[in-house]
Amino acid sequence: MPKLLQASVFYRNDEPAGFGFTMPPDMWNVLVDAADAMWLQGRREIGGNADVQAAEYMQQLDMLGQHKSTLSDHQRMWIMLNIIALARNGYIPNNEFNGLLLIYEQETA
Repeated sequence: MPKLLQASVFYRNDEPAGFGFTMPPDMWNVLVDAADAMWLQGRREIGGNADVQAAEYMQQLDMLGQHKSTLSDHQRMWIMLNIIALARNGYIPNNEFNGLLLIYEQETA
């Protein structure tokens, strides 16, 4: 299996209130596990409606995007978890300004 070199998450990164974060590879699996657990817990709390949950996550991202210059580390982590959860559940498209970017070491023959 190729080695993960870098992981990045993006949400409306082409807009002033958008986000783009890069993390070391050892942090990626921890964040994915946390985002998956957060998503499942949220689904249980709102009665299983993924569309409502996704809308709430996007609303949080949009609100936090208005305060980018004063975000705490805790808020940045929350943003990354929201982006990962939304992308992994099909609510953020993967394109040049949104979604997940995983860079792997190229295998040589």
